[in-house]
Amino acid sequence: MVGTVVGSIAIPAILKHADVIGWGALIMVLSSFFIFMSAVLCTVQMNNEDEYSMF
Repeated sequence: MVGTVVGSIAIPAILKHADVIGWGALIMVLSSFFIFMSAVLCTVQMNNEDEYSMF
């Protein structure tokens, strides 16, 4: 999992450094990563609360 997280940030940064992609593409990739991580953290937090449990 750590490799996936590092790769999803490092690969776009390397491509921007090599001028393969532009600033807009880099910002879109990084913002989508942070939105996805916030959704995962919200889901984990909701599953830890007792009143939202299915059991």
